[in-house]
Amino acid sequence: MAEKNNQEYKDALIDMAGDIASNPLVKPIIDQLVYDFIRSPECKKAFGEYAKRKITDKLGL
Repeated sequence: MAEKNNQEYKDALIDMAGDIASNPLVKPIIDQLVYDFIRSPECKKAFGEYAKRKITDKLGL
């Protein structure tokens, strides 16, 4: 196996992750986890704070 800092190794990991995510048995589970995470109050609050910080940074406030 290639070294961890090797681009070929990173590309292979991303390729494997894509294969797993596109598996018809796994994809609905991933979709539901992502949906639940995005809909969670914690995620909404964190995203709101992030957006506010980015806007104020862009405006220089």
